[in-house]
Order: sequence, then structure tokens, then C-alpha cells
Amino acid sequence: MAPLTAFKNLLVLTSLAAISLESFARDESGTGMLSAAIENIQDGFDLLISDDLKLKDLKVRIGAGIGTLPDYVGAKNYRTKVVPLIDIRYGQRWRLSNRRLSFNAVLVEGWTIGPFIKQKSGRRETRNPILEGLDDIDSTFQVGVFTKYKTKKVLFNAEYRHALGANQGDSIRVTFGHGIFKSGKFSSAAVASAKWLSSTAMQTNFGVTAIQSANSTAGLQVYTPRSSVSEASVSLYGRYQIDKRTRLVGLASYGRLLGDAIESPLVANGVGSVDQIKIGIGFTVDF
Repeated sequence: MAPLTAFKNLLVLTSLAAISLESFARDESGTGMLSAAIENIQDGFDLLISDDLKLKDLKVRIGAGIGTLPDYVGAKNYRTKVVPLIDIRYGQRWRLSNRRLSFNAVLVEGWTIGPFIKQKSGRRETRNPILEGLDDIDSTFQVGVFTKYKTKKVLFNAEYRHALGANQGDSIRVTFGHGIFKSGKFSSAAVASAKWLSSTAMQTNFGVTAIQSANSTAGLQVYTPRSSVSEASVSLYGRYQIDKRTRLVGLASYGRLLGDAIESPLVANGVGSVDQIKIGIGFTVDF
């Protein structure tokens, strides 16, 4: 590759990374639920859209979607959000998926293993009346390692994440997906996933300290959750290929809170809901 071409590709990758991070920084005024929604969408993309294993240069896929999702993890109130979709790959190794940068260190017979760094959105107490008095949860970065196995119909992904700040602790996420239908330009897949949170992460997202309880306008009681599997979900994805570069995508996801998350004052006694639903539709274009 000529030095000038490589330099141009680096500029494009850097610019799109900045746009991606900026869009999520703005989401900090909202909720980290947007983060979870986009991760769900990406699971479907990884299963329904074939990887270009011969990729040697820069490949860019961008798009947008609109969806309905809870105000915060455990909320019973919903709102509609516009979701940016950005997937950039450089060769077979580097990938920027929205606000997550990963490196494929191992590529062996369907297996991909490597490190990553991603931005994790915060949570503003002004997002929902139930959160008032609990203080904001700042955005931070997570570093981790992933193990992914993929065939034409099956996807398995397991990853460990460690937050660098905001008291978000550690987490483990496991995902399994399978293609279920394909006819002409339309295909669909189902994905099941589960998430484990450390006691620190559980306290930040579902706990209430004594000071927060005293400041809570909703009168939330003190609660100290333990580490546990906090949520499991099942999602259905659909994809319609308009042409070689453009496609429509859809998502319908049902999640249920588990473990100590169920008893959180943010969720229990009708304050929130253990049932978490996300629905959306969008499009992507390859460049």
C-alpha cells in the first residue's frame, strides 16, 4: 500500500472514531441503555452479515436507527432514541464498532481472540424522577479480552471487562446466536445473552448508599447488592438486503433482570420493572 493511501485511511479511521465517541459522550446526559441497545444490534450484525476475511484495506459501514428502550437499566418508563451505527475495519485485525476498538490477535478456524477498549456511558440523575438524588454515574472506559467463535449460522462470544473508573467494577458477558431463517434478500437470527456484574458494578447500577437514600426524592431505601448474574435476554434480528451495499435491519429484544438486581429499590415494588424490552429499526451502508 502506498504511504499516501495508508495515511488517508488512518485519517478516515481517526475521524470516524472521534465522531463515534462524541455521539456517545452526548448520550451521557441520557442513559447507558443506549450502549446495551447498540451491543444487541452488533450481535445481530455479526451473525447476519458475513465477515470479509480477505479484507486488506479500510472498510466502513455506517448507518442509523430509531428505537424504543427503557430510561435506565431496570426502568419501567420508555423513550425513543436515534441510534448511530458505525463499524470500521482495517485489515483483518483492527475494528472500531461504534465506541469499541478491538484487535484480533488470534484468528484460527473460526475463532477470534483479542483485547479491546470501549467507552461505557454514564447515567444522569435527571434522566428519570426515580434517579433524582442518586448522583450521576460518569462515563468511563472499559478494557478487556474477548473470545469469539463464528460459522455461517452460529455465533458464540464471551468477554471480560474491567472498568477504569466510575466504580463500574468488572463484568462478564456471554452471547450465543443462531441463524433461523433465510429466503432471498431476507434473513433472521436469534441471540441469547447473559451478563454478570461484580459487587462494585452492582452497587453502582442497582445499589443505594445511605447518603443517596437521604437525598432521594423518591424515598429509596439503602440497598447493598452482591455480585451476581444481573440480566439475561433473548433477541430476534431481521435483515433485508436492498442492494450489495445497503440493508435494512430490525431488532426486538426481551431481557429480564436477575439476582440482586431484582430487589433493587430502582426496580422492586413497582418502582421499575424486571422486564426490559428494546425494539428498533434502521439501515446501514457499506463504503
